[in-house]
Amino acid sequence: MFVYLFLLFAALNPDPVQATQTLKAGSVLHQGDLAYVASGVIVPDHEFIGQSVVRTVYSGQVVQPENIRPPILVKRNQTVTLRYVRGSLEITTIGRALGQGSAGDLIRVLNLQSKQTVQGVIDPAGWVLVS
Repeated sequence: MFVYLFLLFAALNPDPVQATQTLKAGSVLHQGDLAYVASGVIVPDHEFIGQSVVRTVYSGQVVQPENIRPPILVKRNQTVTLRYVRGSLEITTIGRALGQGSAGDLIRVLNLQSKQTVQGVIDPAGWVLVS
């Protein structure tokens, strides 16, 4: 029974990884930033690579899944391109982000031409799609 539970736990929780250097909040993880806790071997490819760190993680500290999120593409007060697409009609303009977010997040943006606040979804390319 104990062996079964241990194997189940091991299958659900893969080898934890630790930071090889201090990772500041907001930094994006690259190869070489993580190593396996058990062996100390540098992680060549991990699901955390390319993700952003939420809180500072110090060298040797285990990186928890709740400390990771998709990287921020749009920051508050950043100038962004607003796109409105309906059928073959496409309108683009410039706006100022009133919040920050990652790809797929809904944020508010101030349209700089009309001075109206609109909501849109952040595209992986960094522009905001307004519906």
